[in-house]
Amino acid sequence: MLRKKNVIYLTLLLLLIISFLLYFQWDGFSAKSDQNKIHSIQQDIFIEHHNNQFYIKQIIPSLSGGNYTIDWPQAANNRECLNEKNQCQWTNDEKTNVKIKSGKITLKYTINMEDESTLLLKNWAAKFNNQQVAASKVHLIEKQFKHGRWIAAAKTTSIKKKKYINYFVFDNDGQAPSLFWHKKKLTKKNVNNWLTIYYEKSMNLADLKLNTLEKIKVNNKMVIILTHDYPQTFSPSLLIENNVKKKGFEEQIIKNAINNHFIFPKEEEWMKDIIASIVIDKAIGTKKAKFMYSELRSKLSKEQFISFSNSIFNMDQRKLTSNKLDQLIIKATGLGTRFFSENKHYSAPNKSFVLFDQRRIFVRGKEIKKLHVHRSNGKNFLPFNDIAKSLGYKVELENRNQSVRLINKNNHFTFYFGEKIFDYNGEKYGLLSNPFIQVNGEYYIDMKWLQQLFHVKVDENEKQISIR
Repeated sequence: MLRKKNVIYLTLLLLLIISFLLYFQWDGFSAKSDQNKIHSIQQDIFIEHHNNQFYIKQIIPSLSGGNYTIDWPQAANNRECLNEKNQCQWTNDEKTNVKIKSGKITLKYTINMEDESTLLLKNWAAKFNNQQVAASKVHLIEKQFKHGRWIAAAKTTSIKKKKYINYFVFDNDGQAPSLFWHKKKLTKKNVNNWLTIYYEKSMNLADLKLNTLEKIKVNNKMVIILTHDYPQTFSPSLLIENNVKKKGFEEQIIKNAINNHFIFPKEEEWMKDIIASIVIDKAIGTKKAKFMYSELRSKLSKEQFISFSNSIFNMDQRKLTSNKLDQLIIKATGLGTRFFSENKHYSAPNKSFVLFDQRRIFVRGKEIKKLHVHRSNGKNFLPFNDIAKSLGYKVELENRNQSVRLINKNNHFTFYFGEKIFDYNGEKYGLLSNPFIQVNGEYYIDMKWLQQLFHVKVDENEKQISIR
């Protein structure tokens, strides 16, 4: 009996130990998995500038404990990481990998820059891996420069000039913005609620066409600085230019604004050039983007194109996909399309723009789901091979796809795609016009010719098309 009790106690003890081991193993796995997730943080950054050095203190009020990689600015020196009570634990000599406890984290570092008439700080803030910055508040205390001003593409900006220091606050959604200092006085112009221009009085803003910018509804702030004192620089939210007449400058502004505002899946990011082309009303960007813009411009009516454009610029959401763009075309035209979806892979062959009737199609009482009526120049067309098969014909392509032979138990046809003739049961006949068009390597037949040649009847209503 005693031995039996011992066995029971031993078994319970082993179960308890196993439970604890499983718990800690799972807890460790969960913590590790949690580090791989993208989290959103806020940060306050304090900068003091004096003696040609920027002394930076970057504070994240709350960060989960774990192992992190810190992406330091390239010019960062004297790197430090502090928990609330002590130093973070570095796990490599370069001070890029760190183990921290949860809570408030402070990063300290310095950046050296020589005294110039202009200064630009780009990518100057440190970043934690797998941490998305939701908001950054930058406090800049300027002790070295008594004149001039700091400029940033930030949501709100405040400036206080005192006897010995100048104090700037930049409040921004997302990562810390680029910072630009200019010794000379610049004139400020607010173009709209997201674009501000700072310029030297010697530059004529009339040379800059700004009316196209009114079409875009952008959430992120953007700043353009027009000055002869700094080389041309393009960054996501801050553009510096020294020649307002320079060809392509307006295009670059539009492209930057589109890049800042719209979010596409990675493989579809190149489609931003199509949106930029629509804004500027000219094909720009990559070859494929130019092709797609030209297709839209030539094959949509003026009213359809304007409706499609407005639906993009009036969207409240920033996320776009090829499928969403197709849906906007469908809304603007009342017809179906897969134009953007079929072209979403940049390296794939270009597919021409085609609109199709979305009504269901029945051939001799049977619904053919893959069959659609395509619209071109006010006419209706059907994919020739598909409709011929649906009507009961065997289809044989001949002469390198330049002609096609259709056979059933009673009749046979031979059509020559490039000519206005055909053979019917061994006899040649002429046509008043070519009934075929070629789209994306596939031939389509005019529905009116389909009825005459194959003696079929077409009945239509709002929901379906019946061919019998």
